[in-house]
Amino acid sequence: MGIGPGSGRIAMPVKTRELTPVQAVLISPDYAPNARAATVLGLVDSQLQDWRKILQAQYQNLLNQIRKQGVKRVLFIGDPAPLGDDLDAELRVALLKADVSVAITPKVAGGIEDFAKILIPGRTVNEKGGIMVNRDGRFQRLQTVLQTPFGIFPEWLVLSRIAQGVKKTLFPADVSDDRALFRTMVQSLPVLKGLTLMKIGELGITLEELRALETPSGTTAAAEGRAAC
Repeated sequence: MGIGPGSGRIAMPVKTRELTPVQAVLISPDYAPNARAATVLGLVDSQLQDWRKILQAQYQNLLNQIRKQGVKRVLFIGDPAPLGDDLDAELRVALLKADVSVAITPKVAGGIEDFAKILIPGRTVNEKGGIMVNRDGRFQRLQTVLQTPFGIFPEWLVLSRIAQGVKKTLFPADVSDDRALFRTMVQSLPVLKGLTLMKIGELGITLEELRALETPSGTTAAAEGRAAC
């Protein structure tokens, strides 16, 4: 808590993969489907063409620090975290020797939950709702498909409660659900100014499309469109 993005102690589990032209139509080059969100949150400069490689390097560098037992308190969030073969023998030993190792993740046999000292159940992808940013920079809504079992909370809420335990505050007291979190995020990040769930809609929206709606011509066009309907 209180660690900044530039500290080298925060990383998104990003790995890029080579795709054929046909695969590139349907498959993201990122193993982390929400990797583009890192450019919005300021973890990496969105203007850099090789931002994916930068995120991957940050991720691998942090894992190497953990393997060398240079990190004594570790927190993994998500499924999977870390990715696949990255949970090697050296990393497993380091996690067992760490002072504190916590994983907020669904239970998957052979995953991080077998080596973290503290396991907090997380949501599977089908149990999550909220907003993601796809590989083209389009904000899209995620709808919850499966109801979560009683006692399983969103990762952000778990983090908030952990922060409270160490006398830190991550979110205002009135943020208690995904919609309230979205509103707080929009208010906190200038780049998201004007973004609403209604504007995202069913098809999603890019920041460029959002800014076009805010211009006088965009406003007029939107009003004419509503009148025509």
